[in-house]
Amino acid sequence: MKLQDFILYDGRFVNGSSAGLKTILADALEAIIGAIYLDQGFDKAHEFITKFILVKLEDIIAEGSHIDSKSIF
Repeated sequence: MKLQDFILYDGRFVNGSSAGLKTILADALEAIIGAIYLDQGFDKAHEFITKFILVKLEDIIAEGSHIDSKSIF
């Protein structure tokens, strides 16, 4: 979704690591889904998830990007 193109963040807090940016983007996506749910209801949130996330689920699982370091620990 290229959320990083639309979010202003202070690079000092990302520390040059992709893990910091991934956390910011994950939090932003979670907030977007929550906002859609609160504003438009469950059906619209489900539609958004289906359109933008579930279509990429196989690739996400195959590349292992759904697993974060904290969960592994």
